[in-house]
Amino acid sequence: MIHTSGDTWIHDRWTEPKYPVLRLDFSDFTGGYEGFCRKFTAVLESFAQRLGISGEFTPDDRPCVALFELLHVLNDHDFMIVILIDEYDAPLRANLNNPELFEKFRAELYNLSCVLKGDPCIQYLCIAGVTRFRDPTPTFSGTDVHDESYDSSAAGIAGFTREELVKYFRGSIDRAVSSSKGIPEAGVTDEQREELLDSLSEECGGYCFDETGSVKVYSPLQVIRFFRSIPESLSDYGRSLHVEAEQDCVLADLLKAQGVSLSDILTDGQRTVCGEPDFRFPEPLLSMDPKVLLCQYGYLTLDSDLRGFNLALKVPNREAQAALERVFS
Repeated sequence: MIHTSGDTWIHDRWTEPKYPVLRLDFSDFTGGYEGFCRKFTAVLESFAQRLGISGEFTPDDRPCVALFELLHVLNDHDFMIVILIDEYDAPLRANLNNPELFEKFRAELYNLSCVLKGDPCIQYLCIAGVTRFRDPTPTFSGTDVHDESYDSSAAGIAGFTREELVKYFRGSIDRAVSSSKGIPEAGVTDEQREELLDSLSEECGGYCFDETGSVKVYSPLQVIRFFRSIPESLSDYGRSLHVEAEQDCVLADLLKAQGVSLSDILTDGQRTVCGEPDFRFPEPLLSMDPKVLLCQYGYLTLDSDLRGFNLALKVPNREAQAALERVFS
């Protein structure tokens, strides 16, 4: 019951056992707390129908109870499933300036993590979000759930490396160079390709999710947007990108309420430092070091070895710089 597109490399190469996949995207569960609950249980109902067990599953209005009931039925039928939770922290990020609703969501997500912890029918669990999972999921401590936020073995998974762009986007790179310089694609040189990649890195590259501080990646969304539009120059791309980017008003309100200014964040030009414990073991969202919070949101990125005592953070590119300035405008 794993669905893959026919034009993907893995389509006819998967040799491992296959399991039903329950995908929960919390960014889709909008409409306040009640809306979240309705959409959560609706997804569970649809999943149960797909597995042919809907007659044995009547979901409770509370997400944590509904999930517990579903897993109970799955265990009765000896089902093994995969659970993918995307944007798990979206309800928390949306309510940084609403402490009452923030706490309500935090408690619900905490209860969900208690239900998920160690359930025998879960073959694999993957949780992804903007912030590192401490607020809603402290019960995962001591389990086999691994935080891969800055694991070197997965450092390139959150973006395109330069090597990947050279290997897989050569045709797009040549078209971009041809468009910007007014030359035939066949005449594009390696030097011109490197020049374009340098410029693109300044716009949307420079992100680091590697504990050694060495692997840097480009934003996939902005790279694809760039190659789709093939602007006449990188400056044109930068201007359109900055106009389209949306200010995170909720985050801005939180930092302003805390009295944090841009000069408090950037203490050395485009760089700053923070303590390794604050970065590796961050406080919950509402009390997190603002530098660490901005790094988790993508306004800053790691710029040193994570295994040192004092860590260097920096603004990764012009896109992030413009967004950071909007937050503090």
